[in-house]
Amino acid sequence: MRLAVTCGNSSRRYCLHSLANRNLQTPWVFTQSRSISVQYVPFTQPARTKLSVKNQKGKKSQQWSVREQHYPGGIYSFLQVEASKKSYFPKSPFEGDQRDLRAPQGAILGYDRNTNTHQIRQPPWIGQYADTFVPLSGRWLRDHCTCAECVNPDTGQRKTNVLNGDVECRVTAVEETGERERLRVIFADGHVSNISSTAVSNRHSIKRTSNQFGLVPLKRWDAEIEKTPPSVPYSKMKGKDVGLARALRLLKTYGFCFIDSMPPTPEASEELLRRIGPIRNTHYGGFYDFTSDLSLKDTAYTAEALEPHTDTTYFTDPVGLQALHLLSHTAGEGGLSSLVDGFHCAERLFQEDAAAYKILSETGVSGHASGNEGISIQPADSFPTLVHSKRGHLMQVRWNNADRAGIDMPLPDIDSWYEAAEKWHKLITKPSNQYWFQLEPGKMLLFDNWRALHGRSAFTGKRRMCGGYINHDDWISKMKNLNLEPEQLRASTVRG
Repeated sequence: MRLAVTCGNSSRRYCLHSLANRNLQTPWVFTQSRSISVQYVPFTQPARTKLSVKNQKGKKSQQWSVREQHYPGGIYSFLQVEASKKSYFPKSPFEGDQRDLRAPQGAILGYDRNTNTHQIRQPPWIGQYADTFVPLSGRWLRDHCTCAECVNPDTGQRKTNVLNGDVECRVTAVEETGERERLRVIFADGHVSNISSTAVSNRHSIKRTSNQFGLVPLKRWDAEIEKTPPSVPYSKMKGKDVGLARALRLLKTYGFCFIDSMPPTPEASEELLRRIGPIRNTHYGGFYDFTSDLSLKDTAYTAEALEPHTDTTYFTDPVGLQALHLLSHTAGEGGLSSLVDGFHCAERLFQEDAAAYKILSETGVSGHASGNEGISIQPADSFPTLVHSKRGHLMQVRWNNADRAGIDMPLPDIDSWYEAAEKWHKLITKPSNQYWFQLEPGKMLLFDNWRALHGRSAFTGKRRMCGGYINHDDWISKMKNLNLEPEQLRASTVRG
């Protein structure tokens, strides 16, 4: 449950949240400041209920009507007022990926001896965050010290364990180092930590995000992307990190990117992939170089048309990046390729039928790979078609109707899944949502298998195709390392 509350004419927002789908037996009071408390009536009450906000003395009680809307992570309740721009809880699963995801920079740490607490103050140049204080834990500060005594400088792994109980975590002083965004924190045992205020801001700012993907805002698209598809010439890639950095940033932003004018050879294709990350081995092998001879029992190895789909839905961890490079097409025609932005279609479904979106976000579906002798692969658990992060943002699309197995829903209710899936199918096959193009030798396609669905039309003749898979975490790691400065990179990994 998540709420953003406005008190009177104040610009402050107060957020109340609990685990989704949890039937609270008693009201839960969440205090955001010394003078305000918020009380929420449990889920067992009617869909329209009242939210009370009052001061500590019980005076000036105010009430708002609250409406509840089904939402992929459970129930999402909110006031019928304009949502706070400061709240990091999304109004929809798509709100967060449109903003600049960089947290405010240059926070200043402070220590209040009267209350025995240390705090972070956002400096005036941050504007609306000036005069905002956020309590900061001494244990957290010591846990995130990056000195050679606390972290192995060769491996980057933590050496100090603040859970043992023998590590001093009381802060006695905080000093400015004279270097912008660097602070010196002194603990009671004399240990000194040089802390990046950027890292602290990323962790504690109310604009913080759980984005692990290099702080790249996403851009959703439809068939109009045909006018300006993202691409990078191979000449900018060969032996140059700047071209690869741009290609991976475009890949994250749009979900796909072309590499133009490259040698039409498997050797050049494989070399480029290995620069991005380790090629993932599956039951199809590693780097693949194949024709439509059905040497492996999968429709990809035929000349048949393929509907929009994502690959390897039968794995617990589907592949992240996929590469396709058409090396030759002889004695035939056809074989147009298609891409569909799964995030764009999901957003349309959310807008047009929130109930259908909820079903596809909560109902597990299993995939299977069983066509080849000796192979019977299914994921360790069923996963929904639309997978969300813990904060409720859409993170992954898993859809392959050809490889679909069981649906994790009681038979009396299962028609509701088919109705929702039919609406999804209509969106991903709608011409205005599909980008069609012809693959050709020397033009390699990279796409995000967690976002972009791909397909093709039927063809005649003989085609030779090469490519490979790379794990999601591997290509995101390369993208971050090539696009972020070392300090930004370290700050982007702060979670706890």
